[in-house]
Amino acid sequence: MPSFDKHKAQAQHNENLANHLNTSQKGLFNDWVVTACFYSSVHLVEAMTSKSKHLMVPANNDSRYPKDRPVPLVKRSGVSHTSDLENLFNKRGHELRDCVLRDNSWFFDLVGITCSYLRKESQTARYECQEITQDDADKAIVKLFDARKCFNGWALKNKIDL
Repeated sequence: MPSFDKHKAQAQHNENLANHLNTSQKGLFNDWVVTACFYSSVHLVEAMTSKSKHLMVPANNDSRYPKDRPVPLVKRSGVSHTSDLENLFNKRGHELRDCVLRDNSWFFDLVGITCSYLRKESQTARYECQEITQDDADKAIVKLFDARKCFNGWALKNKIDL
């Protein structure tokens, strides 16, 4: 799994792309503005996860678990984003990440809320082929900016170098 610094750099890279498309190509690639914002937020989440030791994390798969929660989560102290989590994320992708974000909202705060919101917007654009308006793209940029401020505040509070 990439390091905190690599996730942080990729988040910035994706954010730069979103801003570029939203300014120099205004209105032409609104779907990609929202998508780049989403992937930037994913990397903010992954950077935070890489520094956590007490998240609710995936347990073994249980078919009795509700369908909207693809994998049950359990509290495991001392677990950070290790290869077992990486393997589950690779298999279950964004659904699993949403579960982790919901069950750890105390930790991810606005960064997690933004990631979940942008996931839905990005999926609307990519899979449902619905039009993403300029207002939608602008809203995604603002939400990502607010998530970035929350991320920076979290890093400062936890004495993590940015």
